[in-house]
Amino acid sequence: MLLAAVAFGCSEVLMVGQEKNSQRKDMFPAPFQAAVQRGKIRLHRFAKWRECVEYMEKQSIFVIGVEIDETSRLLNDNYFKMNFPIANENTNIGILLGNEGQGIQPAHLKNCNGLIRIPQYGLGTASMNVNVATNIVLYRFQNWKRTIIRQSRTKL
Repeated sequence: MLLAAVAFGCSEVLMVGQEKNSQRKDMFPAPFQAAVQRGKIRLHRFAKWRECVEYMEKQSIFVIGVEIDETSRLLNDNYFKMNFPIANENTNIGILLGNEGQGIQPAHLKNCNGLIRIPQYGLGTASMNVNVATNIVLYRFQNWKRTIIRQSRTKL
């Protein structure tokens, strides 16, 4: 997931918890560490979820949870365009993913401004690997963001 964040040009990764792993040298892949050192992406660590929520509120980050839920909207080619019609390249959007077993915890769902689900066309699974889901969502997000940047430059 960290490599996907770098590959798709995310500006930062917010990580909650993981104190017990914080001293492990192999916690972050080398390409992610290099991107952080070069200033290509920022890593913010929070001990508690509440601290992360406070940060997101201060930064005016619109949090989209990726969750299979009756209120989730379908992530398609037009999702971001339809839901952020007046956005610009500085619009702050955060993508929240839960774990593969239980998804996003109910307490964390309350902090999401919107929920999306990835369309699935086959049978036999209710969810997919969280890393795969991350890549799909970030790919769609980055396509939309690049369109906004192109449109803003053509208006100049």
